[in-house]
Parts: sequence; C-alpha cells; structure tokens
Amino acid sequence: MSRIEKISTSSVKITDLHEYNEMVNQYSTEKNLIGKKYTTPYFISSDAKQKEDPWEYNINSYGSRGPDWTFQKSPALFGCSCTFGVGVETPVSELLANKLGVDVIPNLGIPGGGFVSIIKLFSAFTRLHPVSDAIIMLPGPDRVFLPEYQLDKKTWAHRNFILNYLRGDKKFFKKVVSIFNDDVSASYLSDYIDWANEIAKNRGITIHWGSWNTNTVTFLEEKNINATTFRVDLDTARDGSHPGPKCHEDLCNVIYEKITKKDV
Repeated sequence: MSRIEKISTSSVKITDLHEYNEMVNQYSTEKNLIGKKYTTPYFISSDAKQKEDPWEYNINSYGSRGPDWTFQKSPALFGCSCTFGVGVETPVSELLANKLGVDVIPNLGIPGGGFVSIIKLFSAFTRLHPVSDAIIMLPGPDRVFLPEYQLDKKTWAHRNFILNYLRGDKKFFKKVVSIFNDDVSASYLSDYIDWANEIAKNRGITIHWGSWNTNTVTFLEEKNINATTFRVDLDTARDGSHPGPKCHEDLCNVIYEKITKKDV
C-alpha cells in the first residue's frame, strides 16, 4: 500500500483502525500488543485515585475500548477522551449496550482527538462495520490534526494537538496557533460536519451530534443541528479531570431516548 493510500480513509483496513488512537496505539506498540486483547490500569501515568478505585481498561483486538466487535449492525460512539471514558470504569458505550440489550456497542473514542481525527475515523469505521446510529461527541474546535509519515515504520502517526496544551517544540506550536485561529478552525469544522452528514446519508446512518464543549454545542446549533450536551458537571472521573460515572449515565439516557425515539 502506498504512502497516500495509508492516510486515506477509503483504503484503511479494519486491522489498521488502531492507528487513529494515538495514546492507545503508542502503548500497544511499546508493549507488543497490536492486534491483541488486553487490560491495563493506565496508558501514560496512573490516575489520581487509582489506588482507591483499582479497575483496569479493557482494550479489544482492534485497539478500541471494550469487547471485540460482533459486526452486527448497531449504534457506535465517536469522540475524544470523554467518549473513550478516561477515568471511568463503565463508559457510556457499555452502559448503552446494557440498556439496549446488545452484546457490544463500538467505542471509537480517541483520547486527545480533535474533530478531524474523529470524523476521519467515522468515515473509515462505517465503511468496515455496519452502523445504525452514530453518536459523535465533538471536543472543542481548538485541536489540530497534524499527521506525520514515519518513514522507518512506513506508517502515519495520527497526532492531535490541543492548542492550549502545548507539548514539544514551543516555537513550532506558536506557528501552529498563529495559523489555526478560530476562523480557520470554524471553516474546517463546518466542512467536516457536512462531509460526515453526506457519508451518513449515503450509508443509511443516523448521526446524533453533540459535545461537552459549550462553544462546539453553539456551533452545531448555528448549523441547525439539534446538539446533545454531554454534561460534565455531575461528577468527576478517577483521574480528577474527566466526566465521571454520573455524567456517562446521564449521556446514556439521553442517547437511548434519541435512538429509540428518532423524533426526540
């Protein structure tokens, strides 16, 4: 497969989807766990309340959180670390699966992921796995997708950078910030939403858009989208910064109503 084909969502294989999730993919690569199911208490460092609440993350053989997919038509969740469920033992995907009485609902959450990575993964995944409803929880628009082709590995690193959380070369990121201002981000976000809606229409998928970020919710509403708010004010996850179990339960109930009552 050529360098360009490997970055194209139209040619991604099911076994390559793990590459979209930078945090999990890096850990899986370091531990020689690509293509394997495993559990781990953390990926980068332990959570603030790890000892008081010592559960582990379940990663499937495709590099996503939760059990292996059944490839039966079902809802699927897309988003960032909030959707992934960082710091939460039972994320919204598993709560929703239990509520709907199905074996698994794919959780395609990308910790640190921006809207470009999230929607690219939506495009790739829905070509490979039948989906009835796509719940897409977008983060704030201030995240930049900066892919890098790694010649030695002959693969792409799907990197996402949060503009108010700089890492690495600060001079480089100052240049990034100066280019990817609010107007540029809004233009890209609008087009990516339209692209996802067109994909969904062609594949018979109902998209339920939403976000935990108030600016993104406002943006969606300005595009005449009935956005779902992922509440983050009910409790806090084990890591002390992400939405906790009550937040996931609340979102599960909202999504359940939307899926079972399409006119809601």
